[in-house]
Amino acid sequence: MKEKFRKAMEKKKSQLCVGLDPNPQKVKPNCNSIYEFCVDIIDKTSDNCFCFKPNTQYVTLPLGLKKTKELNDYIHKKNCLSIADHKLSDIGSTNKAAVFWLSSMGFDAFTYSPFPGNIEETIKNAKEMGLGVITLTLMSNPEADYFMKSTIQNETGYKFIAEQIVKHDGFGAVIGATCKLEDIKELAQILKDQYILAPGVGAQGGGLDIVKLFKGRTIVNVSRDVIFNENPEERSLHYKELINSAK
Repeated sequence: MKEKFRKAMEKKKSQLCVGLDPNPQKVKPNCNSIYEFCVDIIDKTSDNCFCFKPNTQYVTLPLGLKKTKELNDYIHKKNCLSIADHKLSDIGSTNKAAVFWLSSMGFDAFTYSPFPGNIEETIKNAKEMGLGVITLTLMSNPEADYFMKSTIQNETGYKFIAEQIVKHDGFGAVIGATCKLEDIKELAQILKDQYILAPGVGAQGGGLDIVKLFKGRTIVNVSRDVIFNENPEERSLHYKELINSAK
């Protein structure tokens, strides 16, 4: 999986991931409008990004399995990858069923919440289906501190999660670009081989210091500031060049 992402980045000469978040307050809340909106964004930005991140709440719930699969097929035709922003948080057979359906819909990887504590199980299930797991480790919203900075087995929460990802050979971690730099630096000492999905750049005001730390393993996600811009193509090119200059 790491090689798959590395090659995709190399081919596009980009580390930009465009988040597909068609908010029903801005996009007509029906299947056709949402699908057409996403395809239009893919057409306008796929030359400048290597990956798209459909949020399953915004995309998969209204589109369903078949249309989501069609969307992912279209993404792949543009030589891009697709990450399901799903934040899976379940256990046992239910967890395994979710991984099966995410794979069936054509995603390459998915985001996962470690709250149930089953990091090892989830990574194992995903590998069996050929998917990468990107574990929420230190999120950009301030409220995340209540859990991710609490103490787990005498360790700071986000560091404990990172150590579990490494221990079980997980593909990646979510670390918000708006998080404190000292916290991100601590994680860089642990996550030395994982890919980092970094939301928070753009509308949320996050910087690119995280790219300087994780370099070519950073997947920089920008959503609203690209997809709702009057010129998504130009805006995505701006971010592509900005990220490349930060390494």
